[in-house]
Amino acid sequence: MASILGALLRWKLGNDFLANIFGASLIGLLSGLEFRSNIQIFLGIGFCGALTTYSGWMVDVWDLMRNGFFLKAFALLSVTLIVGFLAFAIAFWIGRKTKQSFFP
Repeated sequence: MASILGALLRWKLGNDFLANIFGASLIGLLSGLEFRSNIQIFLGIGFCGALTTYSGWMVDVWDLMRNGFFLKAFALLSVTLIVGFLAFAIAFWIGRKTKQSFFP
């Protein structure tokens, strides 16, 4: 069920970059909150797994390279990795701070 919702949101967004960054943020938040239950599996693996799209990202990079836009392809790879990691890290930090506020 969660994977269906994640895939529908990715389709509705229509932008692989936004979907990947949102998914990285959500999985960072879940990791920071340290859910150890079916909720983390449901949201982390199901929803985020279907929301984020490695294959779509690679198709976009490949299309840029195939059309001779090597710098844009490299930029898409680099920016997605860097922004995705930062989104994960910030959301993880927020999750940790939130957890500590409620469970000191």
